[in-house]
Parts: sequence; C-alpha cells; structure tokens
Amino acid sequence: MVLLVIVLLIALLFGLKSLGVKIPYVNNLNIPFLSQGNQQAVVDPGNARMKTVDIKGKFINNEKSGQLLVITGEVLNQYKDTRGAIQVMGHIYANNGKVTATKRVYCGNLLSDADLTAKPFEEINRQLTNKQGNSGAGKQNCSSGGQSMRLISAVSGVQIPASPP
Repeated sequence: MVLLVIVLLIALLFGLKSLGVKIPYVNNLNIPFLSQGNQQAVVDPGNARMKTVDIKGKFINNEKSGQLLVITGEVLNQYKDTRGAIQVMGHIYANNGKVTATKRVYCGNLLSDADLTAKPFEEINRQLTNKQGNSGAGKQNCSSGGQSMRLISAVSGVQIPASPP
C-alpha cells in the first residue's frame, strides 16, 4: 500500500512538472529519467542535410601549370529551403593515409575542360573559390527538395604514387 502511494505521488509530480506547474522545492530536484538534466539542444550547422554524390576524379594536363587533379560531382540539398554559397572541402590522401592536399571550393563555379587545360592555375583557383559565382551574385543558390548543384575542384601538383603490385 505504501509503495502504491509513493508511485502515485511520483507520477503526480512528473505529470505536474511536465505540464509546467511550478512546485516549490520540487522543481529544483534533479531526478534521473524525470528531469531534463543539463541536456543541450542539438544545433544543425546548416550542412547536415547536404549530400555529395557522383564524385569523380580525373587528371588534366594544363598547358601552363602541368598536371591537375580535377574532382567533379554534385551536392544534393535535402533541406526544405534554398541553400546558397555552398562550400565543399576535399582531401587527397597518400597511401599511408596522411592528407597530402586539401582544397575548399564553392559549388556552381563550373569550368570546361578547355578552361582547365588553357587557363593558369591561379585563375582556375580564383574562379573556383569565388563565393559570388563565376556568373555573378545569386548564381550560387541550390533549391530545396533534393535539388543538386554541380561542383568542380582542381588541385595542382598532386603526385599519386602507383599502387604496389
């Protein structure tokens, strides 16, 4: 009987607390499983529902800068609203797992193979890191609902060692 009264009292306190009723001395108690504790709200950094797909790499011989590693792909926006100035970061890893190169570029800054072959690397890099987009402001928006935006990145001087036999 006493146990039943204790259980009912705890249930009543939990119910009142969940309804927002302030009870002196009781609201300051930190009862496991009944109180929120010091939980912090999870904050979405704005990229949790962005996904890269169809990532491919190839080498292009640039007339002025030598061999470039060109990485292309798409970024899917799975948010309900439009995202803009989408920046992606890629890493190139050596066989030992260490990062040999890192590159950040903005999506939507597209260059043709002819541009990648003829333009100096500094110009290619300037275009790919332009937050406003190659075609002016507003060209960097990626619509909601699974829409995609093309990405391209070029890295100069990357040496990819041959895999051991």
